[in-house]
Amino acid sequence: MGKPETRLREEVNNLEVRCMRMSQKREALIRSIRDRCLRYVKQNGEFMTTASTSGHPLGATLGTIQMAYTTRFVKVTYLPAPEGLDVWAELNGKHQKVLSVWWDPIGLVSFKNGSWVDDVLALPE
Repeated sequence: MGKPETRLREEVNNLEVRCMRMSQKREALIRSIRDRCLRYVKQNGEFMTTASTSGHPLGATLGTIQMAYTTRFVKVTYLPAPEGLDVWAELNGKHQKVLSVWWDPIGLVSFKNGSWVDDVLALPE
């Protein structure tokens, strides 16, 4: 086994590759969701206090959908991160994280399709 730093660097590189593999259709959908959520959060959001950040991400609620926008000016304590958006919604009877996306360049961490997508896509562009 290599040095711990080398293993960590390899794990981060593998994560970046997994995050960036998307079809053009999926990337277009994610960008559309992201852009609508960001517009909504910036217009209606309030600063949040969370356990995972040393800053305050901007958050907003749309019905049962919750959104949190983290800018590069919010220092994430466990990783230096680019801008990102996390979305939680009702899915299969449970409130759970349904989208986690970071960009610069865009990288999809997780996406769970559901009726929440239609609610977000109904927001103005």
